[in-house]
Amino acid sequence: MKKFLGICAIMLTVVAVIATMWSAKSAAAAETEEVRIGVISSLSGPAVAWGLPTYQTWKLQKNMYNQAGGVKIGDKVYRIKFLVEDDKYMPEPGVAAVKKLIYRDKVDYILGGISTLITVAAGPIYQKNKVIAMVDGTSGPGIGPKLTWVFRMIVTEFERAVAIAGWLSKNKPEIRKVAYVAPDTEGGHGSIKIFKKVTGRVTDWKIGSGEFYEPGSKDYYAVLSKVLKEKPDLLYTDTASPGDFGLIMKQSRELGFKGKIWYGAITDPAVPLAIAGAKACEDWYSPNYPFNVTTEMKKLTAAYHKEYGEYSTTTTCICDTLPVLIQAMQQAGTIDKYKVRDALETGKFTSVCGSDARFYGKDRYGIAHQWIRPICISRMHNGKQELVDQVSPKELLKMLAKLGIKE
Repeated sequence: MKKFLGICAIMLTVVAVIATMWSAKSAAAAETEEVRIGVISSLSGPAVAWGLPTYQTWKLQKNMYNQAGGVKIGDKVYRIKFLVEDDKYMPEPGVAAVKKLIYRDKVDYILGGISTLITVAAGPIYQKNKVIAMVDGTSGPGIGPKLTWVFRMIVTEFERAVAIAGWLSKNKPEIRKVAYVAPDTEGGHGSIKIFKKVTGRVTDWKIGSGEFYEPGSKDYYAVLSKVLKEKPDLLYTDTASPGDFGLIMKQSRELGFKGKIWYGAITDPAVPLAIAGAKACEDWYSPNYPFNVTTEMKKLTAAYHKEYGEYSTTTTCICDTLPVLIQAMQQAGTIDKYKVRDALETGKFTSVCGSDARFYGKDRYGIAHQWIRPICISRMHNGKQELVDQVSPKELLKMLAKLGIKE
């Protein structure tokens, strides 16, 4: 009997060892599962100040997923592998990067790049090869009804303008007359075109005088004197560099302007603040997204600061790109690109920036592949940026309805 019990004990021990080895082997196998994702960003060239933080944010998020043991998709666990290319913020090297990732590296997913020109040029390539592209680029072109594999993951100038104009009109009734200045560039003229269309439909403001200026100038007094003659309540500008914007605020205040300033771009407030000073920056409104609005954003930006030694506002612009792709894979239960694309079009997602985020855009872009998430309304007060409100996707869609645009 004792001999029998001894044999049983030995057998149980062997079974336990085998089970442990099998478990370890299974875990190891799970850890070796890999999802390969192409990444395109401007790591050199004129837009490196945007492109590098974009890449660093995605890399940081990828590392956070992998350090947590990977991502569970269906009954498997995947580690994320990036294959990275530099588009130099130019169409030709951008398209070359896309082709390299698709034809040589055989990826099914690509994040980026940040240039609308590259997005437009690469669109037919993504479509032909059935590659899911999670693109940036804040102007209108880039997505469309013929590009069923392309999703835009950055909130554009248009959506931001609708959100802020609608909020200011509702909450600041003292604004009756507005003026504008913008750089004499394609981007500057495009931003004013959007500004006029939006404010003419979602507000009852009177649009007064406006001027275009040579970017990089140090003297904006002459341009500002012209637009401030009519004593506007609000001065608008967009696509101005942070340095130019700082000078515009400073010099407009020196000319006696006491109204509100709306800067349509997302930027680090430290640069304009250092140039203009706290008093001149008072009542500057923008779509800047403070880093501590949500727990997820606070965690991400703290990790970014620890890793790279500084915080970049670019992080708030593109922080949903990789998480939404991963969520779509999890909802699909697979990394099969066809099922993941279906999940992107029909699923519900959580934004790093808040709840109720979604894709919309069929009425405006011909396809509901435009990402919208809560848009912050930030105000500079006593030299500090403060969050005064958020416009939810639901509220934004109501504002868009005034323009005849449905979800």
